[in-house]
Amino acid sequence: MYEDSTIPRSSVTCTIMGQVTEGLDVVKEIAANGLKSSGTSSNDGTPKDPVTIDSFTLN
Repeated sequence: MYEDSTIPRSSVTCTIMGQVTEGLDVVKEIAANGLKSSGTSSNDGTPKDPVTIDSFTLN
């Protein structure tokens, strides 16, 4: 998800685990590349290009 998105309770298949506190420029670049398919809002869907998270820090 990117920006404000609505998640219908009946179709929740993922867990929201936090927010980006650093590297938002990378998130914006991924979003600027567009979506493969639409979700529940204009900001929802699968990224057009594959995205791999190599690591993250949980505080």
